[in-house]
Amino acid sequence: MAATTNQDVKVLNFWATWCAPCIEEMPAFEAVNEDNIEVIFISLDDASKLEDQVNTFLRENNIVSRVVLLDDPYANEWVPMVDSHWDGAIPATLIIKGDKKRFFNQTFNEDELREAINTL
Repeated sequence: MAATTNQDVKVLNFWATWCAPCIEEMPAFEAVNEDNIEVIFISLDDASKLEDQVNTFLRENNIVSRVVLLDDPYANEWVPMVDSHWDGAIPATLIIKGDKKRFFNQTFNEDELREAINTL
């Protein structure tokens, strides 16, 4: 059985520019991204705010992790696909490590995030 490496880990963080706790925890995710752990920020901002708010925020805060905009009017359909207990509130994080995954509907500091990744 092959060992799991950092390249096998994906951290998906659901956030928005209007979510203060989301913004507060972003440095923790950026720090683990530097450790060759794939971090993907999934923005729930409105698509019409992409350039004025989202991209401006990303530039001003030097966010280097991958960012995607979830521009789907059917959020009620995909939210339970992420986790059956998720009500859609953010911040929320899905950590995938090999064939295991764990969902967190909470904020993280860097130590908590690293612990969550390492204990999966």
